[in-house]
Amino acid sequence: METAVPGTATRKTVFRGWMGGLFAVLVACPSLAHGTNCDSKVANVSIDASGKVFVATTVSPIHAVCNIVSKGDFSMPPEVCKATYAMLMSAKVSAIPIRLYYTDVPKCGDIKAWSAQPSFYHAELF
Repeated sequence: METAVPGTATRKTVFRGWMGGLFAVLVACPSLAHGTNCDSKVANVSIDASGKVFVATTVSPIHAVCNIVSKGDFSMPPEVCKATYAMLMSAKVSAIPIRLYYTDVPKCGDIKAWSAQPSFYHAELF
């Protein structure tokens, strides 16, 4: 057990302060907590024979985001992937901007063409 000298902080107090500050930053800046979000318009939506859904945007090349048949390595289950596919098609047809969220992508432009992006987890229309 640490004993505090009056007027000084213990390691426990400093750690609590540091953790509280980190939590405040993550709450105030949710983009730091969830990864990367890519705002753009959908340039292409496609699906292959195995059920993989592919999307290309104005800021990223075509890449797989989920599978309507099986979850596999993707974070999104097939039922949600089907709804996401419909949303992506709607965004493409109506030219509405969309926001795609990834946990393991540093920048939208870093996505490699024809790659699978298992960290994709959320989409929204503006």
